[in-house]
Amino acid sequence: MIATYNLRYAGDAPPNAWPQRRPPLQALLDHYRPDLIGTQEGLYSQIKGIAADQPAYDWIGLGRDGGSRGEFMAIFGRRGRFEPLEYDHF
Repeated sequence: MIATYNLRYAGDAPPNAWPQRRPPLQALLDHYRPDLIGTQEGLYSQIKGIAADQPAYDWIGLGRDGGSRGEFMAIFGRRGRFEPLEYDHF
């Protein structure tokens, strides 16, 4: 199974604050356990949070502004199941 999720900016203003949206995302991923997860518009802190919540996955990606800066289009893959041969972003 493959899932994709637009993380949206990690703002603090309710009702769309990331601390309020993170637990439902964790529950959704725990329930469906997709093999691959694509994300859009996530900041490094959000990507790291998902990685902490989903220890069975490895992830790859770069921030739009290089390294851990800017929004990510990260891809999470179930550990031991996939091996990235090459990746880039645009």
